[in-house]
Amino acid sequence: MNYDINTIHTFKVEDAIRYGTDKAVILAAIRHFIDVNKWDDNSKYYRSNYYWFCISSKDLSRVLPYFTPSKIQRLLKQLENDRAIVVSVLNDSAFNRTKWYSLPEYYNA
Repeated sequence: MNYDINTIHTFKVEDAIRYGTDKAVILAAIRHFIDVNKWDDNSKYYRSNYYWFCISSKDLSRVLPYFTPSKIQRLLKQLENDRAIVVSVLNDSAFNRTKWYSLPEYYNA
């Protein structure tokens, strides 16, 4: 993934108040990528009544270059513990342990 250093990153103020600004940035990135996947005709991003986004913390740190992969891992774990995100491993290969992320708001029963 490439990133443009001039890209503007935004987040929901409500998320920043509830979880802090670092977690709000992560949530905004997850929302962005899930929204992109929702419009993809490939249904591999829709499983178990959720729309998903799959990325490693290393790749996400390329999108958010002000966070290290280890900081992203910590923030994702905290968001999972806060129940702000839904996490699963939905890869076709048992050897691929890359996590998939969704948000409760993307549940579509």
